[in-house]
Amino acid sequence: MTMLAIMAGTAKSQGNLVYANSTTFQGANFYYGNGSAGNEVMLAGTGPSSLITSFTLQFALVGNGAANPSGNEAVALRFYQNDGSLVSGIPSPNTALYDSGFVTLNQVGLQTFTLGSTLTYDSSMLGGGVVVPNDFTWAVTFANISPDELAGLALFSPATVGNNFGDAWVNTGSGWQLQSAGSGNPPMEFGVQISGNSVPEPGSLCLALMAVVIGFACRTKWAGRAS
Repeated sequence: MTMLAIMAGTAKSQGNLVYANSTTFQGANFYYGNGSAGNEVMLAGTGPSSLITSFTLQFALVGNGAANPSGNEAVALRFYQNDGSLVSGIPSPNTALYDSGFVTLNQVGLQTFTLGSTLTYDSSMLGGGVVVPNDFTWAVTFANISPDELAGLALFSPATVGNNFGDAWVNTGSGWQLQSAGSGNPPMEFGVQISGNSVPEPGSLCLALMAVVIGFACRTKWAGRAS
């Protein structure tokens, strides 16, 4: 039994938001059909990793000649560690951290074409939660999209919780590629909300207590992708 829920509009997240890019719709969708696309994101958690307990994405499925969906269109959500081969000098998605497996959009309640529905993967669908590094890539894969249909993700920008690099990882069968928006087009940032909790580094509590005692302070930093 699938625990996916399909709803109109942008879903309200439950728990602590660690990433949100769902406020400002850019009036466009990125269509890629049968293939995968997503963003490398930096979560707002304070630890080196986070436990993701909810993931909501906005998508589009429209007719490009077809009058109605076939019912066989399928979707899967995956999380990756960016430890693959370099693409434009950037490590590509490689090690799979989570794979929801495919479900048909018919199974989650979609009966007609849509431009603004959301899919929510709750904690049950995520196996109680998925631990990811605070810098990781999520991707949505569509399958069984016919030539007379278009499927893709909604473009939102800017992120209001956490951050991203303004480009997208796309794989339509020939390996992962980085894709940036052309001049005058919205950034390649997709509408999602991610909820969860920071996972503290082992021994961090002990180290924090030691810092209080001896008067030391720690600071963290992150480096963004070079433009």
